[in-house]
Amino acid sequence: MKIAVCDDDELCRQDIANLLDTYSELHPEHEIEFLVFSNASELTNEVRKNGGADIYILDIIMPTTNGIKLGLWLRNTNCDGVIIFLTSSDEYALDSFKVHPLNYIIKPPREETMFPVLDTAIQTVISKKEKSMTVKTSEGNTVLSFDNIMYVELSNRCMVCHLTNGKSIESTTLRCSFSDATKELLADERFAACGASMIVNLLHITTAKTDMVTFRDGKTISMSKKLIAEIRTKWYEYWLGGQEDTL
Repeated sequence: MKIAVCDDDELCRQDIANLLDTYSELHPEHEIEFLVFSNASELTNEVRKNGGADIYILDIIMPTTNGIKLGLWLRNTNCDGVIIFLTSSDEYALDSFKVHPLNYIIKPPREETMFPVLDTAIQTVISKKEKSMTVKTSEGNTVLSFDNIMYVELSNRCMVCHLTNGKSIESTTLRCSFSDATKELLADERFAACGASMIVNLLHITTAKTDMVTFRDGKTISMSKKLIAEIRTKWYEYWLGGQEDTL
């Protein structure tokens, strides 16, 4: 479980680090690793270099780039980790909704306020990672993690699941409609339908422009302009609450 902390206040950073040390000792089963940053630039450089975290604890009021703008950048960079804001005031609460934060921790951070929020955040991460679907193939049943599915398409009355590792899993001939076969995917906010024969994982899309979408691994899929417009809207809604933003 990787946690990233960003706060420009040195004393607050130390307080959080001490609390995370204590929390880690109380919950060794989570194998918590945490990194602490003093500004948004340090954190964004880490994300670009080594990928995102499972949980972000972000101070809202920071010079140059505040926590809300940093959260928007994370969402726009396809970092879907849980975001928790640190705040001494609720005046930014409405703006913060744009990044779908889990909760707020009022400064100064204390065990009684921070630990319950961490409990919820970690369970949210675990639950998301554990979501899966079972696909019946000619070789037997295969369980696929939602996180590992890039997109699913209907081909010759079979459901073909394209995975993040470059492999594809093909189901046996469907005895129901494609929409029924994939309804558990569409019940998850990460997935969106593209017409009647394809579902994409918004988590893995990096661009949706002109006539194609591009996934994290560089793979592209051509689509009509109408479908691209629909996917772009859903993509922005998933990451940014409908708003495109950059850091």
